Amino acid sequence: MSPHKNLLISAIALALSPAALVHAQDTPEATDSDDAKRFDTIMVTATKREQDIRDVPLALTAFTADTMLRQGVTDLTDVGKFVPNMNVTGFSAGHTSSVNPFIRGIGL
Repeated sequence: MSPHKNLLISAIALALSPAALVHAQDTPEATDSDDAKRFDTIMVTATKREQDIRDVPLALTAFTADTMLRQGVTDLTDVGKFVPNMNVTGFSAGHTSSVNPFIRGIGL
């Protein structure tokens, strides 16, 4: 598999997986003194070393499950509407089961 395809597959998996990971984690109950909104830590392993998402020198987009529900995301074509430089086109009209994702012009 070419390096471009590996990068594209990793980017798509990374774009889709944080919402499931954040949804699956237990969050501690908020106290009255905790006024600031807390976010769970997202660890990125696409560069073959574990890093906090804020320290990764790559362009990443992460959504929570609630954000995806509010935006009406139901499939990959909907994700493409909210991720910069991601374009998802269907192979056949009206069928979302076969799509062609492009990230920064590189597609599968």
